[in-house]
Formats: sequence, structure tokens, C-alpha cells
Amino acid sequence: MLTVGLLVAWAQPASAHNVAGVSATNYRTTFTGMAPPVPGLQLRVVEAGSRLELTNSSAAEVVVLGYQREPYLRVGPQGVFENLRSPSTYVNRTRNGGTVPGTADPAAPPEWRKVSSGHLARWHDHRAHHMGTTDPPTVRRAPDRHHVLNDWTVELQQGSTAIQAKGILEWVPGPSPFPWLAVALVTLVLVALVAGRERLLAALLTALLVIDVAHAIGVGFEAAGGLGDKLRAMAGGSVYSVPVWIVAAVAVRMLVRRRPDALLGALFGGILLALLGGMIDITDLSRSQVPFAGPVFVVRAMVAVTIGLGFGIAAAAGLGLRALRPAAAPAGDTPAG
Repeated sequence: MLTVGLLVAWAQPASAHNVAGVSATNYRTTFTGMAPPVPGLQLRVVEAGSRLELTNSSAAEVVVLGYQREPYLRVGPQGVFENLRSPSTYVNRTRNGGTVPGTADPAAPPEWRKVSSGHLARWHDHRAHHMGTTDPPTVRRAPDRHHVLNDWTVELQQGSTAIQAKGILEWVPGPSPFPWLAVALVTLVLVALVAGRERLLAALLTALLVIDVAHAIGVGFEAAGGLGDKLRAMAGGSVYSVPVWIVAAVAVRMLVRRRPDALLGALFGGILLALLGGMIDITDLSRSQVPFAGPVFVVRAMVAVTIGLGFGIAAAAGLGLRALRPAAAPAGDTPAG
């Protein structure tokens, strides 16, 4: 009991599953084209709009200009370099910005530092995604309507050729969450009514555990990069989930072996998975942009089923524990001397 309580308290600061700092949102970033088109030069939006990715497979180096049109990044045959004197280098460290040191000066000669031997650079470009904690006035006035909020441009330089990478930032209203909440409620009721035996509870809790692990994999694999990058993103996003998976796996083992406290394990395993695998991502049901490597309806179904199945297992286990309690002796009855 104490261990589970500590896990719940420890998990309270957890936030929804996200990729590179962005979770479910209604803001959509789209790359619309490059003018002029340059052979071997490609730009795309990755990680649900959180970062831009520039690939240069040409023989000529390309320079990305920062917010004050200073040299910010170099991408070319020699690798990827960042300018340590550019304020953009520090502002773009995270999705929400970063602290700019006093040594940064956009007018100073560039001080290049090599960050990669490849031909690909990724960065948080704050021109391309929404900044701030409140929605723009146009969105607040009509949140159920589609809005084009910004036509963004990132300037590049290849030799004497000026290049503009263009895109748009939009507000795309999400769907109603109520059909998915209905799925969660129906699942909860059905599981609570039918899951009366330990073996059935073990099977349902195993299914719930598999769904939650698959959910974490789908979120992690939305990260840009190779397999290693995706696995690191999954591991980073599962810091709070792994202890819960352990609790659920132990509960399954207890149920299979019909341990006396197996129902208690199922109760807490179901609640923890419902909270950290479902409720924490409930905005996935009502947002148009969800960081997940797969169809959006799949992750919405995962969240809805996790909520219903988790709380349903907890309810069934709670009913089972109540049925196991010894009946109270009638008032006035006293044992024979």
C-alpha cells in the first residue's frame, strides 16, 4: 500500500505524452514550399510541428539565417555547424525558448562549432509554431473555426542565392471527445460487470498493459531520426510509466497465482494505468494534432479503452474485495460463554 501511494504521489507532476515538447494540440504547422527550388535541398516539418528538419545533399553549403538575419546554422558536405555568436542558437535550444548568454552578438563574426558530421539539421524554429500560453484573440473569439494564424518564412543562403522556405501556421479545431468518452464508459461498465474471476482479471490487465506499452511506442516513434533517436524519445517519455508497468505486471502474476492480495494488486494496477496511460492524455480525444506514429483514431481508441479498461478492472477488483469481507454479526448477538 505504501509503495503504491508513493508511486501515485511521484507521478503527479507527470505531463501528457509529448514529442520534443509538444503534446496534443490544435495548432498545425505546414511547409508549403521553397523559393527558388534547389536540387538536393529539402525542408520538412517534424515532431508535430515542434521542429524543422533541413537536409542538404548538394555539393554546396547552405546557411540558415536566424531571427536577426545573422548566420545561425551551416549545413553541407562538411557537416552541420552552429554559430555560437548567434542568439538564435540559444533561443532554439527548446520549444519554449532558451537563455541567451552575453557573448551572443548577431553582428559579430560567426564562431562555428561542429555539431554533426551528417547533412541534416533539426531545430526548434519559433517562427513556425505557436509561442505563448494563451491562444490568439482570433482563436479565442471563434475556437470552433479554422484559422490561418501566420505565414512563416525561414531565410536560407546558398552562395549568393537567397532562398526562402515558406509555410503556414493554422488553428484546426479538434473533434468532439464525447463519442470516445462513451467508449470509455461502456468499457468500464462491461468490465466491472463481467470481470469477477482472477484469471479473467489477469487477462484484462495484461491487455491493458500491452495497450499502454504500444501507446508509449507510438508516441516515441513519432520522434524524428533513426531507431536510436526514437528509442531514446520513448524511454524519456516513459519515465513515469515504467514503474506503473511493473506494478501491473506484478498484479497479473498475483492474479494468475491466486494470491490472497491479488485483487488489491489488480485494483491499484488498473487505477494507475487508467490515470497515467489514459487520463493524462485525455486531450488526445479532442485535439486535431496528436503526436503519434500512426492513424490518429488508433491513439484515441487506445486512450479511451485504457481509461475504461483500467477503471473497470479497478471496479471489478473492488467489488471482489467487498464480496470477500466477512459478514458482520447481527446486533445484540453475543458468543456463548
